[in-house]
Amino acid sequence: MSGLRDTYQELANRVEDVTELYGEYASLHEAFSVLLEEVGELGQEVYAMERSIGRIRAEAMDVAVVALRILREWPLVREGEICDVRVGV
Repeated sequence: MSGLRDTYQELANRVEDVTELYGEYASLHEAFSVLLEEVGELGQEVYAMERSIGRIRAEAMDVAVVALRILREWPLVREGEICDVRVGV
């Protein structure tokens, strides 16, 4: 279980470091765009001809960091106020 705790701590540290470096997201749209970019980068590593578990782990951590920042920075999402997001309605 300590491995999982270590991963949680690493994620918490990275969330703080990234937020300090770049600031909070300007909008939920920006956060979603960053999330899509990170998921794409993870996908590239997963499907690479020469896989590196280190690069895959780093990209997976980036995805998790963005997701955690969305949960932390957007109070309505964090508090469960937003249950359904509709685009173009």
